[in-house]
Amino acid sequence: MLTISIHNLWNGESSTPKECYTLSLRPDKRGYLLDIEAPYFNDPKPIGPKGSFWKLWDYEVVELFIVGSNGHYLEIECGPHGHYLILQLDGVRSVVSHSLQTKYNAQLVGEKWLGQLVIPVQWLPPAPYRINAFAIHGVGAERRYLSFTPLPGETPDFHQPSQFRPSELPNMG
Repeated sequence: MLTISIHNLWNGESSTPKECYTLSLRPDKRGYLLDIEAPYFNDPKPIGPKGSFWKLWDYEVVELFIVGSNGHYLEIECGPHGHYLILQLDGVRSVVSHSLQTKYNAQLVGEKWLGQLVIPVQWLPPAPYRINAFAIHGVGAERRYLSFTPLPGETPDFHQPSQFRPSELPNMG
């Protein structure tokens, strides 16, 4: 299992004690399961049915980016209300496929939310991989951006695959 903890702001500065997110990636007969444990900030939820939701990044969300050896990457976004978004990109911000359909469920548990999403293996770019994970919450001037691996720049820009950490995905067995 690969476990990722997000507990700093996008630029590496410390976040608050409540802002601690855990993502786990593990093999499953359907591909990989992405498990999320996240604080719930009760931001406005997306207006629309659960499932794939375009521009989910505008809401309370956790994101996982998996970049392959060819520069192609998978962007997975999950929210606390059952919405998700999966994008395949063939370079920085170059979307080739979006709104891919998969199984995702999320539930609110007190001041946290838990999510689980299925990632089919065929969606992944070729290994070796580099990864990063992010969390976004808050509204307007209170919007906060967190990152597993800090990123350079004056403002948050998650599409910097050259800054991501080398990583091995769990063996499918």
